[in-house]
This record gives sequence, C-alpha cells and structure tokens, in this order.
Amino acid sequence: MDGRRDYLIEVIERAGEAIASLITGRAQHEEQAVEADVEAGFEREFGALHLALGRVDATTAALLLRPPRRVRLYALMLVQLAGRGAPEEVEPRSRRALELLLAADGLDGGPGEPALVAALAGCVDRERIEPEAVAALRARGLA
Repeated sequence: MDGRRDYLIEVIERAGEAIASLITGRAQHEEQAVEADVEAGFEREFGALHLALGRVDATTAALLLRPPRRVRLYALMLVQLAGRGAPEEVEPRSRRALELLLAADGLDGGPGEPALVAALAGCVDRERIEPEAVAALRARGLA
C-alpha cells in the first residue's frame, strides 16, 4: 500500500511540473529519463482502456474508470503527457483532463483537485469544453 501511495504522490508531483511547464512554456527539468516511466505507467494502468475512453464523453469515461481516485489518476497522467507532448496535443489533453477531473468530482460530490482544476481552466479553450464541464466550472465560479 505504501508503494502505491508513493507512486501516487510522485504522479501528483509530476503533474505539478507539467502544469508549470504548460503555464510558463518551459519545462522545469529538461529531458528526463522519467518520461519513459510516465508513459510506461500510463500504458500499464490504462493502455487498452485509453483508446475507448477517447471515444466517449468525460462523464461516461469517468464511470468506466471508477472509482473517482482512478479517474483523477488518469487525468493527472494526461496532464503529464500533455506537458511532454507535441504542441498541438497540449490543449486537447489538458481540456480532457479538466473535464475528467470535474466528472470525478461529480461522482463523489467533492472537489478532489481544486488547484489543478483552476489552473487547467485557465489554460484550455473554453469554447470546446463539454457542456457538463462548463456547468461544473460555473458552479465553482471559474467560468
């Protein structure tokens, strides 16, 4: 259990670095060997399911990923991948992560990652966010 908790803490720290690189336009740590670990972890945890999740709305994806902590983990890993991906992938992955975080909050009734939601809300194209996510952002005073 401690190993899984340590891994989740590491994922959250990396997500923070990815958000910082999205906001500032530069990475805190250039070219780390960690990239391979993140991509391998993402594939190991969500590989087969990832393709299906891209074809459904965020609420349905959250239901497929249950419990909410797993939805949040998926969203955090998407943010990490967005920070390292091609420039044209940053906004769509960040937007999807935001939509999933808001859907996870809807499943368990509470804000699980309020700072990350606020940061992502400022980095994505508001016109392309799913209607349910827009409503959730309005409820938080972020839209």
